[in-house]
Amino acid sequence: MDLSSVKSIFSKNKKGDGAAKSGDIKKGKTVKGGGKQAPVSPSKARLERRANDEKIIKTIKIIFMTIVIIAVAGIILSVFLYAYRPSVATVGGAGIKQYELTYSMKGLSMYSSGGSNESLAQQALDYVALDKIKEIIAKERGYSLTDSDRENIQYQLDYVEQAAAQEAQGGNFKKTGDDFLREGYGITKPQYKKILEMTLLGDHAVSEEYDKITVPDEDALIVYDNSIASYEEATVRHILLMYEGDLTDEEPRTAEESLQIAESVMARIISGEDMAELVQEYSEDSDLTNEGIYNFKRTASFEPGFLNWTFEEGRQVGDVGICETSYGYHVMRLEDMHLEPFEEVMEGIKDDIKEERVDYIIESWKNDPRFAVNTNQRVYDSLINQVLGGG
Repeated sequence: MDLSSVKSIFSKNKKGDGAAKSGDIKKGKTVKGGGKQAPVSPSKARLERRANDEKIIKTIKIIFMTIVIIAVAGIILSVFLYAYRPSVATVGGAGIKQYELTYSMKGLSMYSSGGSNESLAQQALDYVALDKIKEIIAKERGYSLTDSDRENIQYQLDYVEQAAAQEAQGGNFKKTGDDFLREGYGITKPQYKKILEMTLLGDHAVSEEYDKITVPDEDALIVYDNSIASYEEATVRHILLMYEGDLTDEEPRTAEESLQIAESVMARIISGEDMAELVQEYSEDSDLTNEGIYNFKRTASFEPGFLNWTFEEGRQVGDVGICETSYGYHVMRLEDMHLEPFEEVMEGIKDDIKEERVDYIIESWKNDPRFAVNTNQRVYDSLINQVLGGG
């Protein structure tokens, strides 16, 4: 290749398409035909890095906020589903909450003496439904909770806290009112408060009915005359002498031996000895602070032998005798027998009559078609199994 050819090629490269323009270099563009990238200024690089960092931070914030929103939504949804779980039944348009029936079933089961889970659950549902009916009627009549009601509610809530603390006393754990209610009744403290509010509000409707009733004296006198035995009151002093398995602190006596002692003590009373002193010397009753004195009516839930001796026809004040009960032999003396005057018991009889009439009114509420109980059978059966078990 001669020199003229070389110059020609050089000339083409300088003026041709592959030539780098001064403007291109200033703008940092890639030079065609194998040219190098022009250097970027430091200030522009910093701006680009800052922009890139801001994009990353923004992306992280978006991801974080998305996670937070999803978590909060989940919590809200779970609370909503818990608070608004399907009602177990409805009455008068009001829903019976699952926790209300749970509380009622748990409470009844503590004192149940038998019977099926189904019968207990039905009884619990009846109780809650009646409370709902009372609450509905109270609201319809414009009642609301009074200051006294709120004080009562707070007292009950404080009592729950005290009961929880008492259970935890001496242990290495802390127990709250919520813990106490969950373990014993399957509900929370706020739910218990709602139950108390429902019950107390409903009581206002019942009290209104009670206050509207007027009972004439004549009606009370008829009840008095027809149940005169309920107003016969006796006072006796007795000395108890146990036998066989009833004695724990000394060698057991036979029934015959106890009867012999009773007869000898009775003879001493008849001869004039102070019976109160003999009570302290011989009686094996668990409490002698009353010196053997008992006051009771014919309708009292005492041992039959005790009542039969006291109210035996012809019994006179001052009579002394012996009767037998499941506790042993009793040396008895009738200290007093009297009939409570009508004037003293009249107001109590009127109260009883009013209670009976209110019960009749409440029964009419329950039988009102608009207060028919509609049970969600699926939820109801599930709750019985959950609270009472499958047995």
